[in-house]
Parts: sequence; structure tokens; C-alpha cells
Amino acid sequence: MLDKLTPKHKNFIIIATILVLIIIFYVAVAQPIFSKNHNLQNKINNELKLSTYLQKSSYKLSSNQIFSKLKGVAAKNIINSNFRNIKSSIIIKNKKITLIAKSQNFNKIIRNINNLKNKYGIVVVKANITKVISGLVDVDLTFKHP
Repeated sequence: MLDKLTPKHKNFIIIATILVLIIIFYVAVAQPIFSKNHNLQNKINNELKLSTYLQKSSYKLSSNQIFSKLKGVAAKNIINSNFRNIKSSIIIKNKKITLIAKSQNFNKIIRNINNLKNKYGIVVVKANITKVISGLVDVDLTFKHP
């Protein structure tokens, strides 16, 4: 049957056959591999996103200390003992504690504020600090406790 065809037709049939075989190979073999590769790549990307999220969450949890809840009087006592070397008055009003001190060493005040924050979770929510002379300040600090 092929003997009756012209060389031009024979070449056309050979090229067509090769193209059909390439299409069959692509549909049967290559396309499923590409599809599976795409699905695996999506899964990897999702796992990387999850891993990044978990690492960030882990960092946040490890950097956030959990402080026990304090009643106003207990917080006042902690603040009072922390500022024991500083002549001051402490007032409790509406779950906020105010410390007023005159002519105190600025560095000691800052050290005590950091200590309260780091050890007990007691933070300054309002501060009025006025320089008296070099190194000494008048302070009016309002604290909030957990």
C-alpha cells in the first residue's frame, strides 16, 4: 500500500506518525508528570508557609513571658519594694498605680521601670519626667499591672 504513494506522501505520513507519537507520549507520560510536579510544588510552598508561620509564632511565644495576675495591693507592694531606695509616694486609683518622686537619680528610675516590666509585667502607661539638675529628675509615673 505504501508502495503506491509518492515520496512526498510517504514523508507526510512519516511526519504525521511522529507527531501523533509525540502527542501520545505527552498525554500519556509527560503531562501526568508535570501535573504531579505542580501539585508537589504547591504542597512544598504550603509547607514552607506553615513552617515560617510556626517559627514566627514560636518566637513570639518564647519572647512573651506570661505574668500572673496581680491585685492592686500586691502590685503596689511590688512597686514599693522595687522603688524602696527612692523616697516616693504611691497612689492606687482605678486599677492604675501612680508613683510620685522628687529629685531622684534618672538611671535608677529607668532601671527600676525595666525591672518591673521584665519580672512582673508591670508597665508604665503614663510618664511625666522633669529634669531638676543633671542626673536628677522629678517623676510622676502611672503603672498598669497584669
